Amino acid sequence: MKVSKKIAAMKDVFFKCSCVISVTLLCHPAFSAEGDVVKDFMQQSLKGIFGSDAGFWKMFILADIALATVAGLKSKNPMVFVGVFMTALVPGFLVKRYVFPAA
Repeated sequence: MKVSKKIAAMKDVFFKCSCVISVTLLCHPAFSAEGDVVKDFMQQSLKGIFGSDAGFWKMFILADIALATVAGLKSKNPMVFVGVFMTALVPGFLVKRYVFPAA
């Protein structure tokens, strides 16, 4: 009984290791036909969504202003408006400026 359990455990380990090795080899860039297709697609997709001409930033800023206004009115403290406004706008500005700079 003990020998059969050890053999079954070794088969399981061998199977898992062979799966990991095969997936690693299949994902290697040397096996891709035309370079990294997914990388090119993701780069264009992200530029379309978050680029300088994207409508995402307009909606993001409008939602930020609405959230800041509601939070400021709810708390009756004008500094909440400034805090929420700056918390969303500063990271948005930094991402737009340094991650997707205008060409």
